[in-house]
Amino acid sequence: MKKSILLMAALVGAMAWTGCRKAEEDVVKAPQNLPKGSLWLSVEARKSIDTKALELDENTLNAYWVDGEKVAVFLDGTYLGDLTATANTSDRTKATLSGSLPSTGVTAGVTLYLLFPGRTDHAWDYSGQVGTAPSASGALATQYDYALASAIVDSVDGSSIKTTGSVTFENQQSIYRFSFAENSTALSVKSFTLSSPNNKLVQSRSWSGGAWVSAYGSVAVTPSSATTNALYLALRNEHSGSDNYSFDIIGNDNALYLAGKEVAATKFANGQFLSGLNIAVTKSTLPKNNTSTTEVW
Repeated sequence: MKKSILLMAALVGAMAWTGCRKAEEDVVKAPQNLPKGSLWLSVEARKSIDTKALELDENTLNAYWVDGEKVAVFLDGTYLGDLTATANTSDRTKATLSGSLPSTGVTAGVTLYLLFPGRTDHAWDYSGQVGTAPSASGALATQYDYALASAIVDSVDGSSIKTTGSVTFENQQSIYRFSFAENSTALSVKSFTLSSPNNKLVQSRSWSGGAWVSAYGSVAVTPSSATTNALYLALRNEHSGSDNYSFDIIGNDNALYLAGKEVAATKFANGQFLSGLNIAVTKSTLPKNNTSTTEVW
């Protein structure tokens, strides 16, 4: 009897191990119709707090994966291809990312960088923002709320790339919500441009010298039509101390409005959602000069 129990336990253990093994193999198994000269990558991924997809729930940004989302893969700054997300149905902060990549340069020990969202232009660029509220399919989520992860290639087994483990995506900027008012009356805004005297607002990022490097300058938001609604901005600020934001706002009357706001250094950590930022503006009658303020948020 004891021998039978031990035998059954061994069989159950072997079945469990086989099931786990099969699940692991299913993750990396290449499809039969894989293009010649390509390799298949399948990796388990997590999103940290405030990482895409973005969807606004009152004053909180929710982060989760959406089926079909694209993630761009880079090797030494060279774009290799996209992976497609299949969200975990019980925990949508997790997903399986899968796709085919060219085999050139993909060997054991190299690091693959995974950039979300995988835009059609393969860019990491903050220009052209339209200010709409976050949603899973909106412009902010699908074009500007970047998250980055890295995967080290453990081996290339046949047509499959095996990595050293799952990956976690980290947010690369914060999301700001701005409202503008003149004398406590909401301003109808056609566009606004945000700048800083420290010139550490990131316009774009690219690969150079073995690392991601930033290009700095002003960042603009242009909604599809003039609006008194709050406007949202994905912003990466790499300044190390407090900063003084300057706003050039074009109103629906085509007049220039100016505003300034001092910003504490604690607001620059990536992955934050900064809401309720009400900016008092002044209509300009002269060429723009520096606007000073003592307000800190």
